[in-house]
This record gives sequence, structure tokens and C-alpha cells, in this order.
Amino acid sequence: MINRNEIRLPYIISDGMVLQRNSRIKIWGEAAPKEQLFLSICEKQFSTITGEDGKWEVLINDLKTGGPYEMTVECTDNKIVVKDILVGEVWVLGGQSNMEMPFERALDIFEDEVALADYPFIRKFSVPEAYNFQKPQEELNGGNWVLVTPKSVLDFSAAGYFFAKKLYEKCKIPIGLIHTAVGGTPAEAWMSEKSLMGFERFQHKLTLCKNDNYVDGVKESDERYIQDWHKKLDGKDRGLLEKTPWFNTGYDDHGWSEMLLPKSFLGTDLEDLKGSVWFRKEFVIAEETEVGQAKLVLGTIINGDDTYINGVKIGGNDSLFARRRYEIPEGLLKKGKNTLAVRVIITRHMGAFVTDMPYFLKLTNKRIPLGGIWRYKVGAVMEPLAPTTTFQFMPTGVYNSMIYPLRKYAIRVRCGIRENPIRIIRRITEVYLRQ
Repeated sequence: MINRNEIRLPYIISDGMVLQRNSRIKIWGEAAPKEQLFLSICEKQFSTITGEDGKWEVLINDLKTGGPYEMTVECTDNKIVVKDILVGEVWVLGGQSNMEMPFERALDIFEDEVALADYPFIRKFSVPEAYNFQKPQEELNGGNWVLVTPKSVLDFSAAGYFFAKKLYEKCKIPIGLIHTAVGGTPAEAWMSEKSLMGFERFQHKLTLCKNDNYVDGVKESDERYIQDWHKKLDGKDRGLLEKTPWFNTGYDDHGWSEMLLPKSFLGTDLEDLKGSVWFRKEFVIAEETEVGQAKLVLGTIINGDDTYINGVKIGGNDSLFARRRYEIPEGLLKKGKNTLAVRVIITRHMGAFVTDMPYFLKLTNKRIPLGGIWRYKVGAVMEPLAPTTTFQFMPTGVYNSMIYPLRKYAIRVRCGIRENPIRIIRRITEVYLRQ
């Protein structure tokens, strides 16, 4: 809740919000018990008295599409003004990683779109990713409304942005996106405890997760296990242990095997490898080439990487889906021959330099392609990293903390129908789980 003296509003009712047109809009919050409040918006006046618990609600009808508007909420000694309010279409973005994927990860395809992304009437509210197994939360843990600009669009859901853009260009009305997607989440994570009562397979998991000591213990154990796995890997990796490390410019890799990249390791001698494998490639920068602010683009690597240029580590990522785009420190590149070394860490999935992704070195006025023949050698062989517990995937956790708090906020779920998002999610997931 946003606390301004004694009047408190939910995070989602804040500057820049988009309200659903042609709908009964509920505004709610908290103040002192039995306090009289006055609310005004679009020349409409409302009053209410808070309950014994300090909670209050006001219903508003027939707000004119458009804006920006201001809303004032005041009591005897305090006043809140919510500014830059729009009235239009409000949509919830739900799902997994496809919906969650930020625009920044689509830059290689849609880089020209960034400069065009200036839509002050398209806005996003990102629900903080969280879970709660004890009970449904009354309110969200945080969040704020953000306008589409060339800078902010990088953090927008890519799918959500293009959906909103198309809808705005067609309808010419404000568009609000409430982002709730969490990568990999199964249907039961988005269902209420009551909805899951008929599914015995989830009851045991939920009972365990209601025990905070159990959750904390599993998280600590998993974190320790992952750290120990990587520590053991580093202690076995010949590429790190030899007198001349394999990322060093002076290392002689002429005895290594060769592979045409990018590609999956399926069908290669690395297909079943879990551990680390090093890849090296040389590239040449011509004397007349202007280097400028250089950037290395290495598509997507499964699972993780540590990346070096001329013996200096310039980046690394352990995410399965992250784009590898690394800024290169000024002065590190040199005219003539340069050496690129990538330590690929394979935990449990089959390794890959994902195809259909860009691999190049970006200089001021030139791109040096990095696809082609690379040399490689296994650094260490490990047992697979065993799956750990992702509590966002457990029954009803994200529903309680990310969906239930939205129940009062009016949204548009599909053209011509306005409905509570909880009922929509419940119907869809019940059909899925009964299959």
C-alpha cells in the first residue's frame, strides 16, 4: 500500500494508471477507522466512511475514455492526488516465459523498433514476482505504472508490447497492461487453494509449503547444493587449473577438436556432456577499422558461460534463455589478431550455441561475424546438476500473491467481455488439470 499520512492506496492505484472503460471501477484503500473520505475524478464526486478496520471502497461508473485525469482522495487532515490517469482498455498479461520475455531479448530482430516506441497512452504495471502459501494477499507487494518510451520498452514483455501497439493503433484508446507472467509456472500455481481441493496430488505439496521452516530449509539446501556443484566443477576444470589457462591469449589450442557453430551438441561427442567445455576462436581487426564502443553478441548459450577476450573476462551468464551481449572494455581489443574464449557450463540440459541467433562482434561501423569453425576441448566432466525446487511452481503460491490482489481491479479479458481475472484463470486451469 502507498501510505501518505493516514490515507493508503494500493500500489496499482497510483500515478499513470489505466482504468477500464465502460466498466464499474472500484477504488479502494485504507484510512483511520470511521473516517469520512471524499473522492473526486472527472468532475464526479463521491463520499464514503471507512469501516472499523479502516478499509473503504468507492464504485465509479461511466468515466469518459481518454485522459489524462486526476483523482483526489481526502479526509479531514489529509489529501492524496493521483495524477496522469487514463481510461481505456486494461489487459492482464499472464503465462510463462514466452509472455515474460522482455523486449530487450528481441533487440537483434526489432532493434529499429526501439526508437519508435514512444506511446504515452500505452502503459504497463509489473506485478512483483512472489509467492505466498499461507493465504491470499489483500494487496500486492509493490509496483508502479510505466509509460512506453524508447528506454522503458526494453523491460516490457515483447509479446505484450506488440499486442498493445497493434490494439492502440487500431482503436486509438489508452492501453494498460498488467504483467503477471512467470516463466515455467504450471497451471496449479495460478489456482486458489479452494480450486485445488479436488486434486489430491497437489494437497501434499501445499501442506509442505505452508510450513515456512520447510520452505526456508529447502531453499538453503538447494542454494548450498548449487554452490557446491559449481565449486567442484571449478576445482576439476583443466581450463582453469593448467599453468596457462585456456582463456589466455598465449595458450596453444591447435590440438583441439573443431566444430561449426552455432549448433546444438546433439549428434556430437558433447551430446551427453555435463560439466564444462571450452571454445576458442581468433578474429582479426583490420588496421583501418574504427573500434569505438565495441560489443560482443553471442546469441544464446545453454546452459551458462564465462566469456573472455584476449585473456580478460568480459561477461558471463547462467541463465538458460538469456541473450549474451557483453560490452567490451575500451582498449581490450587490438588491431590484428584477437582471441575469443568461451567456457560453456552444462548443468543438466544438452549444451548448445542456439541456432537462428546472432553471433558477431559489433564495432563502430562494422560487424565481424563469429559463426564458423571454433576449436573446443572438454574442461571437466560432472554428474548432472539435479533439479532443485522452484517455489514459484508450487500450488497456489503465485495466485495468492500475484492474482488475488488484482481481484478488485477492472480489466478487459477479451473483446466484448469484462470479467474478474480470477474466474477466467480458474475455468481455464480446471479444464487443463482434469485432462
